[in-house]
Amino acid sequence: MGENSSVFEKPYTQGDRLYFRLRMTNTSMMPVEVPVGDPYTQDRPVLYKDGDVVAYRKQVSDLVEVRETQMSEHARAWIAQLKSNESKILQRFNLYDWYEDLGPGHYQLSVKHRFQPGQSWYESSSVTFDIVAKKTATESRAK
Repeated sequence: MGENSSVFEKPYTQGDRLYFRLRMTNTSMMPVEVPVGDPYTQDRPVLYKDGDVVAYRKQVSDLVEVRETQMSEHARAWIAQLKSNESKILQRFNLYDWYEDLGPGHYQLSVKHRFQPGQSWYESSSVTFDIVAKKTATESRAK
């Protein structure tokens, strides 16, 4: 997800744009080729807010359902080469592409990834972060 998890120690403010990166590491002794394509075919963010699963935007739910049976022309965009013990960021995501407005709360995020359509999913480790309410103009002037 990121090199420095300390960025999750400070809460985000409601309305902030939240981006994350999917980093893969080749832990084998041999180089590998990793297909990287359409994120709606290969990836599924898994987001919990205060312990409850957060649903995708309606359009995204419909899209990922379609991607289960129909390939996108972007399904095989490029191949990443990973040497032994090499780590690379292979996808970047904006959470607002997947989810409606994320209100104040405590969140846990992981990503399920598959290398080819129809294969099993592999789930990343998770990160946690908090979102606090945006201050109103009245609250800001009170300081």
